[in-house]
Amino acid sequence: MVAIKKGIFSIFLSKVIVGILGLLTLVVLSNYLGTQGRGQISLFLSSVALLQLILDYGNNTSIINLSYQYNKLNLWKSAVLWILIVSLLAQLVVFFIPSFLFLYWVPITAFIYSIFNLNNLILMGQQKVTQRNVLLVVLPLFMLLLFILLFFVNQQSINAYPMAFLLALSVSIIISFKFVLPFLCASEGGFEFNKRILSNGFWIQTSQVIQFFNYRFCFFLIAIYVGESQLGIYNNAIVLAESIWILGHSMGQMLHMKILNSADENSQRQLTTKFIGINFLGSSLLLILLLLIPNSFWEILFSKDFSSMSQLFPFLGLGILSFSISNIINHYFHAKNEFKIILISNLLGFVLGGISAFVLIPQYEIFGAAWSWSIGLLGGMLVYLWAFFFIQKKVKKH
Repeated sequence: MVAIKKGIFSIFLSKVIVGILGLLTLVVLSNYLGTQGRGQISLFLSSVALLQLILDYGNNTSIINLSYQYNKLNLWKSAVLWILIVSLLAQLVVFFIPSFLFLYWVPITAFIYSIFNLNNLILMGQQKVTQRNVLLVVLPLFMLLLFILLFFVNQQSINAYPMAFLLALSVSIIISFKFVLPFLCASEGGFEFNKRILSNGFWIQTSQVIQFFNYRFCFFLIAIYVGESQLGIYNNAIVLAESIWILGHSMGQMLHMKILNSADENSQRQLTTKFIGINFLGSSLLLILLLLIPNSFWEILFSKDFSSMSQLFPFLGLGILSFSISNIINHYFHAKNEFKIILISNLLGFVLGGISAFVLIPQYEIFGAAWSWSIGLLGGMLVYLWAFFFIQKKVKKH
């Protein structure tokens, strides 16, 4: 248990540092680019994330599980081949779709980001938590410093953002190879595409695609119905709300590795239940703290253009607490290869959130988006809870 606590603290600390760097980046972007520029950056990042969802059909988190069973170098090569093919196809596609700012940066950014993530997955499969945590911090640190530098060198142009992102990714991926190469070089044998990556990836990534739209579907609807300026405000609120999940992500990752290295079903379920309670309590306290911060603080931090942002937090609270439960159970089912349950949960959440978004956003704008976000996460959480306790009850009977 001591090792688990140390691992959770290590991951949590690195994610806190990442969160602080992310907040500083938000402050810089919001003050220098305003709500309009922040909205344009949101569309760029959402587009990169959308392409990565397709790339991750062959570069998904099942690589952590599979690294316990298969040749790591072969897994890595299989994932890279998929990433390369899809990225090249995406580069062709962008020439035939309506253009928006930074569209042509999307495929190359997603390609490099996916290779970086792949190296992180290999490290997690080897339980190299410290090295992986270093990589988590390196990327946002370089991103922030390079954006500030390039922003003024390029006469305060918004184009500094994708340039800084690509450069930061390039530096980070070089460092990641230094960490991961010893494990890849230790693997021998000829190359054969590992189909398990795609078979597992179908269930995992279909779930992630659905979850992505559950999280980010509102972004595109806000841009259509309300405008990019309001999207900038909403996106800042979502980033701050999701920062509360740092504790749960830290606990979930350690739970995942603990289950993969343990055969005791009873202790696995007990640890999962314990983590659910701790994470829910911790997330509740962090949410209360977020709600108590006065609006004037956010105006000073981001500028007065973001004065309505804090009004969104009460509407996002239900979703924050719902996911604090789902997050832990998701890691449990992932480690148990129960990908269908994850898919069903995310699908229900997406349906509920999507219907709510179409109904609420045209009338209540970003406040409707906040409600629909919470409704979708609540629906997914209910499925997770039912599946987890139903399986527990079924196992006890046998």
